[in-house]
Amino acid sequence: MSRRYPDDWEVEEGYPRPPSYRPPPRRRERPVARKRSNAAIPLAIVVFLAGVILAHYSILIPGLLGVGLVYVALSFLSSRLNPFSLSFYLTVKPSWLSIGTLAFVGLALVGVSYAYYVSGLGPFAPGLSHLP
Repeated sequence: MSRRYPDDWEVEEGYPRPPSYRPPPRRRERPVARKRSNAAIPLAIVVFLAGVILAHYSILIPGLLGVGLVYVALSFLSSRLNPFSLSFYLTVKPSWLSIGTLAFVGLALVGVSYAYYVSGLGPFAPGLSHLP
């Protein structure tokens, strides 16, 4: 029993050798930086609800919000596809789902504006009921 182990010590004859087994150190996974962001989705839903509510005051509001959201979706699309865009080289880019959601909500707001105009539910501008 006088063998040497690298992480052990010699013990006298007759005494049990202390256990030398140590579990191997666990590798902790490094937190991976997110490469895609979905932060625009809840914001698009809030803008949609605000546009529908504000359509009772003027049908121009949801139309302008919708055009703005479509513009933002195209800008985000440019950040994913266009290497000449400054935001192409950012580490966190918008996900395809958020770009699609922005485009869909923008077109839906333009549709809401048109539907309100055709049905006459909301005024064209505050104080102006309808255009002839």
